[in-house]
Amino acid sequence: MLPSLAIPEMLTLLIQSGPRPALIDVRSELEFAKAAVPGFTNLPILYQSERHEVGLTYKHQGQQAAIDRGAALVLPDQQRRLTLWCEDIARAPIPEAVVACWRGGMRSAIACDWLRQAGRQVRQLEGGYKALRHALLEAIANPPPLVIVTGLTGSGKTELLQTLDGGAIDLEAAAQHRGSAFGGWIDRPQPMQATFENALALQLLRQQQNYTALFCEDESRMIGALAVPLGFYSHMTKAPLIVLEEPLAIRTQRIFRDYILQPVAAGASPERVRQKALDALQAVSQRLSQQTQQVRELLIDGFAKGMNYGDHEPWLAAILTAYYDKRYRHGARGQSDIPIMFQGDMASCKQWCLDFLQAKQRR
Repeated sequence: MLPSLAIPEMLTLLIQSGPRPALIDVRSELEFAKAAVPGFTNLPILYQSERHEVGLTYKHQGQQAAIDRGAALVLPDQQRRLTLWCEDIARAPIPEAVVACWRGGMRSAIACDWLRQAGRQVRQLEGGYKALRHALLEAIANPPPLVIVTGLTGSGKTELLQTLDGGAIDLEAAAQHRGSAFGGWIDRPQPMQATFENALALQLLRQQQNYTALFCEDESRMIGALAVPLGFYSHMTKAPLIVLEEPLAIRTQRIFRDYILQPVAAGASPERVRQKALDALQAVSQRLSQQTQQVRELLIDGFAKGMNYGDHEPWLAAILTAYYDKRYRHGARGQSDIPIMFQGDMASCKQWCLDFLQAKQRR
């Protein structure tokens, strides 16, 4: 029988790149929806309605009555739930499992017993999700030294970070949002706040294996509906900068590719992309003020003409210069006295970042 798994071992398992066992979270589907750790599969031992009933029994009749009620609810469906767990283990590169519940208590202990009786190799996560969550929050609160990549919208900050071979934190990827009013064009729901934080923590731990300092994109604290954790954001606001500088023509081409061509290529209709663009324009209309109508007319005209860059360049250039560039220059970074370590175009910034990371690589 395999021993239980301690939190440091669990963290190592989550951030390694090699094969790993099945990671099964037996909390209810509602618990998992509110707060999940990437890598785990949710296969409840008690579904939310059952968990609620057991909780009421515990409140009014005590622990033993709640245990008995839980068993009565689960036993008729035990084989189906066990089969789901076994199938998940069979799909894993390593045919074993780590099982977690809220605190490493009765739910995961019972699941482990059933799996062992079925002949499976399984370990219970010590302290459960609660202990793992605590360790992940510690990682967020104590990041390595950061360097912030800043620059005007469309200059390619995310694109730059993606070329740095694991030496960067991608907040937008963790938040599943492009970080601006127009980031909502991508039809993808954002995770819950705790799940976002857990994904960020795993990124940090994974990248820290290789580098003693990391790059991160300049972001406001809110990325869509999610907030960058305050402690981590405080580190970001004090970190030195590199400034990515690209001409307006390059920036408009990049915005056209990311926010018009890519959604259409992914299956969105041009009409849906047009409506998303109009909705995003409305969201920033108060700051655009009198220029809103002009940009709106250019936008509508662009989509009426077609899906070529030349059709959309006028309204894209207008919203960059009238809204995003002004917002950047009057914002925290535009007025900042934080030291600039380097500034230049995409090619020179990329080379500088790679040289920096080489010097910060763990040997």
